Amino acid sequence: METNPTTSTSRVPREFTGTAQEVRAVLDEVRNAVITRNVDRILEFYDKDARLFDVRDTLQHRDLASYRAYWEECFRSAKTYGYDLHDVEIDVSGDMAVCSMFSNCRGTTPDESKIESWLRVTDVLRKQGGSWKVVHEHVSVPGDFLHGKLLENLRPGEEVNQDQHKH
Repeated sequence: METNPTTSTSRVPREFTGTAQEVRAVLDEVRNAVITRNVDRILEFYDKDARLFDVRDTLQHRDLASYRAYWEECFRSAKTYGYDLHDVEIDVSGDMAVCSMFSNCRGTTPDESKIESWLRVTDVLRKQGGSWKVVHEHVSVPGDFLHGKLLENLRPGEEVNQDQHKH
């Protein structure tokens, strides 16, 4: 198994080699498509039968039409939108790759309110017909489940102080 982990949370891209570099290029292309709000381009990198767990609206997306609607709603609800990947780790074995990372989503709503979230993302990609496609994606927000709260403002490297989440 080819492994290329990184522990840096800087915005400087990690140098990957071999097949992991191909996979990282796909992640960067998806990021670029998100930043330019190009839903068609985003969907090019997803298998038509992908199983997608995201943080909004539903437990899962099982077809690209529902995932398209999800992204269109995201872009309608944000006047400006930024998206970066941090702490990317990629493990490759044959035609499968597992990627884990943090993503920082931020922007403004149509009424100029600032929004920002740090998300945990795991992608599984399969090489099909010479191209890497996402076949499974899981996006989550950490939570304090004892107190029923999402920890939306938690950033990579920060420890959770359970006492501050009891209210």
